[in-house]
Amino acid sequence: MGKFYGAVKEHYKFSRRETMELLISVALVALMFAFDDGSESFQLGHWLFNYFNTAVIVLLAFLIALTAQKLWGIAVGYRVRYKMWSYGLAFGVAVAILSRGAIILPLPGGVSFAVIPRLRLGGFRFGLKYSLIGWISGLGPIANVFTAMSAKALFFQLLGMSSPLIDRLIFINFMLAFFMVLPIPPLPGLALFFGNRMLYVIVFGFMFAYALLFVIGFYSLIVAILIAVIIWLSYYFMFEREWS
Repeated sequence: MGKFYGAVKEHYKFSRRETMELLISVALVALMFAFDDGSESFQLGHWLFNYFNTAVIVLLAFLIALTAQKLWGIAVGYRVRYKMWSYGLAFGVAVAILSRGAIILPLPGGVSFAVIPRLRLGGFRFGLKYSLIGWISGLGPIANVFTAMSAKALFFQLLGMSSPLIDRLIFINFMLAFFMVLPIPPLPGLALFFGNRMLYVIVFGFMFAYALLFVIGFYSLIVAILIAVIIWLSYYFMFEREWS
């Protein structure tokens, strides 16, 4: 444990370029979510306040996902760095503006990997492994979903609290997780798909099921898991079984 703590202390950091790209991504993704502030008429002060709150939540969501990925990366001897996707961000902002905030497509970017030689010494296969890259990539969206579900369980079910800010925190974390698992380069979903297809299917199946339940207003973690298992089994028997 002490060795891992020392490795985290040394290698958990954001480079200057990574920090700049992260802040740009947060600013633009927050613009997508905050473009429509729900007001009947535009008021600059209200819009800026709403944008600031949204940006804080988006930053938190990014840091949760990246922290999960970086920590697991360090544990297996990989350096994980965030990389902004300029075209995805530009497309998302353009769609938000043209639809006046009705359509939100957060496609901010993904992560890159590099071996940390000292941490990989003695490890099986010194270089990068696609399976590990897939697991690490998928951990970010999973962390966001866990954050959304934990917030819902804590504030709504245990404390009986409800507020637009909590609703937004849950919505943003889940939306980012859903879009980040799409198998589109350079999003993490592509690495997860090629690294472990069976894991990808159950993760995407769960997010798809939860999103569907979210849209119809029926919130059930158990039902979402059951739907994900059905999708996973269907995929296995239809495509993977003959190759196993």
